Amino acid sequence: MKKTQKFSFLGTAAMATIMTSAFHAPMAMAQEQESEATRKLDTVTVTAQRREESLQNVPIQVSVATAEILSDKNIDNGTRFNVISPSIQLRTADEPAAGVRLLIRGLGTTGPSVSLEGGVGVFVDGVYRSRNGAALSNFLDYQSVQVLKGPQSTLFGKNTSAGAVLLTSTAPDLSETAGSYEMRLSNFDSRMFKGAVNLPLVDDKLAVRASLMGFNNGGYVENVLTGRTEDQTEGWAAKVSMLFEPSETMNFNLIADWSDTTGECCVRAVYTNQDSPVTNLLDALAAARGLPDTTLDYVNGGDFRTAVRNNGDLAMRDKGLTLRSEFDLGLGTLTSITAYREWFSRNRHEQALFSTVDVLAFSPQFESQQFSQELLFDTKISDSIDALFGVFYSDEDLLRQRTLINGADAQAFITGLTGIPSGATPGTVIQKEYIPGTAKSMSVFTNWTFALSDKWTLAAGGRLSKEEKTGSYDNIIDPPAGSAWTLINVFPAPAFSDSYDEDAFSGAISLSYNLSSNATIFGKFSRGFKAGGVILDSTAAGAPSNNPELGAGRVPKDPTYKSEFVNAYELGGKFVYWDGRASTNVSLFYNDIEDLQVPQFLGAAFSIVNSPSAEDYGVEIENSFVLSDYLTLNLAATYIPHAEYGFDADLENATSGGAAVSGERFLLTPEWASNATLDFEKPLSDRLALIASAGYQYTSEQRTNSGALPIQGSTGYIANQQPDTWLVDLSVGLKQLEQGWSLSAYCNNCSDERYVGAEFGATFQTGSYMGFPAAPRTWGVALRGKF
Repeated sequence: MKKTQKFSFLGTAAMATIMTSAFHAPMAMAQEQESEATRKLDTVTVTAQRREESLQNVPIQVSVATAEILSDKNIDNGTRFNVISPSIQLRTADEPAAGVRLLIRGLGTTGPSVSLEGGVGVFVDGVYRSRNGAALSNFLDYQSVQVLKGPQSTLFGKNTSAGAVLLTSTAPDLSETAGSYEMRLSNFDSRMFKGAVNLPLVDDKLAVRASLMGFNNGGYVENVLTGRTEDQTEGWAAKVSMLFEPSETMNFNLIADWSDTTGECCVRAVYTNQDSPVTNLLDALAAARGLPDTTLDYVNGGDFRTAVRNNGDLAMRDKGLTLRSEFDLGLGTLTSITAYREWFSRNRHEQALFSTVDVLAFSPQFESQQFSQELLFDTKISDSIDALFGVFYSDEDLLRQRTLINGADAQAFITGLTGIPSGATPGTVIQKEYIPGTAKSMSVFTNWTFALSDKWTLAAGGRLSKEEKTGSYDNIIDPPAGSAWTLINVFPAPAFSDSYDEDAFSGAISLSYNLSSNATIFGKFSRGFKAGGVILDSTAAGAPSNNPELGAGRVPKDPTYKSEFVNAYELGGKFVYWDGRASTNVSLFYNDIEDLQVPQFLGAAFSIVNSPSAEDYGVEIENSFVLSDYLTLNLAATYIPHAEYGFDADLENATSGGAAVSGERFLLTPEWASNATLDFEKPLSDRLALIASAGYQYTSEQRTNSGALPIQGSTGYIANQQPDTWLVDLSVGLKQLEQGWSLSAYCNNCSDERYVGAEFGATFQTGSYMGFPAAPRTWGVALRGKF
């Protein structure tokens, strides 16, 4: 049996087993006389509909991780989202401003671009975070993380086309002085500390909560050129939250947060070479200087190595202020969420060709300032009708800059490639790019819930959105006259200044039926929307061959991309059974997408293409079982048999990258994904308990490069495709029951699976590909506690 067929069979069998257990567990378990567990599943409260409700009563599929789960499972950032649900995954690569790939059910942002909004919206304390790379990099003092599946168009300030991630900070407590801490030491010389303290200042009126985190990540990729370990970062983050309740009818929550990260980003390695002339030239130049080849031998399961001269010096700062105000007006509750945020990232002295020789250095920099205001009015029209009305406004200024400088080997590279003997003087600034943009969003939305009877509930809502985007490009410093890079059609690209406007309607309607107090089924239709815009890149309007300043008859390309629309259909059910000791949530989903946005890096240019049509469908299931007073089992699986861009002749012929989209499977969308966690906690005495956990995450093979199809190179490594991957997590420790501290040893990816999580075409090197390695085995000890 072939490997893929084997895993499909195993996945099908696992799904069948889970489904069978879900509906027959009550009868089977009742027959087991030895089972005397009295503990039941905890009631999980979510805010998926902008009010606190039981997870099992909400007609939206939501996966939740509480503060305790985040801590116990070492979920410090979004890269471990798949521990929460197999339907969501996040990959990081490239510079922080553009490098986050966040998807739910196969939809979301799949490639590098600072221009794109996220298909999966990220909301921190109710505030939409357009630059989710910062929001998802370090989790500090969060009460919960909620993952909402499917378009969210009627309940949140910003429309989303794929889903939403809600991060909620721990709120100050008006009555209790308390605190918490967490310290972790792990391999790769990595360390982390988190601490929080809550202080009531005025009884039942005013309290403040302050939290702090410091971290050092040692990195795990060996640089064979320098002998260094790459991707070492360090930093800190802080958050201060103040809650003021002057009366029972109003409260104000002011949250200030800061974070600062420095180090190196982002390690890349050339793993596959299809005899690229440029890569071969780079290797020849390296050999003449006694340096190793740029291309390294790599197969899955091998060591992570790179030979890139410099992966860049990273500086990233994120800060913001949020004021959440609530007023009980009698007729309903008025909520105001006001926020201002700034984000800055810079990565100096990278090698544009990512080679062992010094050809072309560049330093990208990105800045964002964003103001947003949201108003919500939640009211009860009658005993059977609830209504939510909302208004949202966001204004963001964006600035991307990049400086390119000839390296010491620039002239030798140009001469070897073209025979041009001069025009690439080392140390010369080739160009300094200035790429500003703006993004304004305005919307009004409403959501109504009708209790048609004791059994039936209807929910419906809609949103009117207006989006305005601008973007432009020019050089602060133009390429020098006679530059060799200009002669070989690399610099400068045509300047541009453009805008994109869109007015759109989106909405949702759902119908749910309560089979009993513990069983609900529902059907839902939702229309999601993600705005188009202007590509904020120096190559957005083409290459020098499109630059009219360099010759008559040269025509710039259109630097804009279209809006994306998703029609999502879902049929689901939520069931609690076995006397409250088990639950199953299951959904069938189908997404019909128009103009799906696909960001690509095509060796020298960043682009965004729209696939005129696309669709995906599948099934997901999540189960929880209290097996005994000491043992809890969680099982989840997502099966997406079909996730394909539609075939389009124009797209097929537009670019070589278009051929990697038209008619192909979505990026980062495995056919099968599943996870399982077995948690054990048993008292050893009145004060001490033994705790242990075992878990896995499985994904079948998936594409990792939107600009190229899977291909095997001269090194034997299959580029642009992640193979079937099994990740195993283990932990064991002791927990002090009275004082609340725990000490545990853990490992993540215990089997040390080695794979590349995101890939792209090597700069100027057609046929060669580069990758960003995913984390290998990490292990350590963790001390956590409360006081």
